[in-house]
Amino acid sequence: MVLVCGGVMTVWGQGNDYDESVTVGFACYFAGTPTSLVESFGRYVRKKQYKTLAEKLTSAVAGERYMAAITLQRLDSLRRYTLHAEQKAVIDTLRQSKVLVPYCQGCVVSAPVEMRMLFEEDRAQFSDRDRWLKMVMGELR
Repeated sequence: MVLVCGGVMTVWGQGNDYDESVTVGFACYFAGTPTSLVESFGRYVRKKQYKTLAEKLTSAVAGERYMAAITLQRLDSLRRYTLHAEQKAVIDTLRQSKVLVPYCQGCVVSAPVEMRMLFEEDRAQFSDRDRWLKMVMGELR
């Protein structure tokens, strides 16, 4: 199947390993919606399931580790959760990790991105992350 969105053509079909349940994406597809992985982290925050978030720091799924790290860091900065020293150490390790994380933006499912790149503050393509964090934390209406 060929999908054209905003002048960008993406080919979906046999041979693609796209799995939305492990893909980090804050504004994917034609409608610019979060992936199911990102949506699940929004639910954890809304239900204040912070223990579950903390457990995801050591998940076998790279995208879950990344989402847990950015979500817990934001909660900590808002003083809604206190990161423990061990959790901070895990997050510091994740911030340097070269493990590949499936990532999508808009209609394009990009090649997996090194986790350390997803943490970079100055990358314009990851600005949807910051908007999502503000929205899920109730900072945007």
